[in-house]
Amino acid sequence: MPYLVDTYLEWKHPPDVSPIFPDTHVLDTLSDASSPLTDDHAQVSDFDAPPPDANSNTPLPAIIPDDYSFDIEVLNIYTLETHTQISRKADSISTAVDLVKAGYLGATSISPSVAISLKTLELFRRI
Repeated sequence: MPYLVDTYLEWKHPPDVSPIFPDTHVLDTLSDASSPLTDDHAQVSDFDAPPPDANSNTPLPAIIPDDYSFDIEVLNIYTLETHTQISRKADSISTAVDLVKAGYLGATSISPSVAISLKTLELFRRI
């Protein structure tokens, strides 16, 4: 729940990025992204190794999921969308956090099938 609250606060009050004084964290991220050392294809992974012998006790490498997106049914008074696509990174904490980052709140926290936009919820609260 604390991650969900923190994510909502980041969504509600995004950090200001000034053209005069840019956020150094953003610059660090951009410089790291262009570095050849961070290219996923350039790194040697455990998946390049041959499969272990069936009789050996060597464990299989952990499967690392890639970034992916999923579609979900939504209620959004402002855009009238009925479905949206949510991006999810491989290191994501939970689906609920990814929904809040996209501006939605899932009907359930574990495996939501429907989400409502945070702006719509704020409108309902004000009515």
